[in-house]
Amino acid sequence: MMNKKGLTAIELMAVMTIMGIVLTIAVINYRNLMVKANVESDTRRILTMVTSARQYSFTRKVQLHVAVDGKTVRIETEDGNLYEGLSFTGSTDFETEDDITFVSGFVTVTGTITSGGGSRAEYDCILFETNRIKAGRFVNGACDAR
Repeated sequence: MMNKKGLTAIELMAVMTIMGIVLTIAVINYRNLMVKANVESDTRRILTMVTSARQYSFTRKVQLHVAVDGKTVRIETEDGNLYEGLSFTGSTDFETEDDITFVSGFVTVTGTITSGGGSRAEYDCILFETNRIKAGRFVNGACDAR
């Protein structure tokens, strides 16, 4: 019987190859997890901001507009000035095709702010209805509010 006291080069290379594959899979999953977390975090912060804007619009009887420009979402007055410092710049690109405006706390045109989907985040869009604002998931070209 032969007594072994170490690893051969083949065994060492096999272990290194397996470790490389496992590490590659872990890095890919970590990146996807971080994208998902950033989208959800940005969506929730924007939801909080637009809910505050809706409340300001209702209590102060002012007309406010939601301006979306890539990673930045701003709440503006009728003349385009930033209202009460309500602005958020995140790490996710958001877009809207709608002119979302609050008049006395109500949304005059229903619409959606989306991140474009594809992130598998639980919340990646915000749906504006006349008297409600809800976060949801962008599925099949529409925001499925929860």
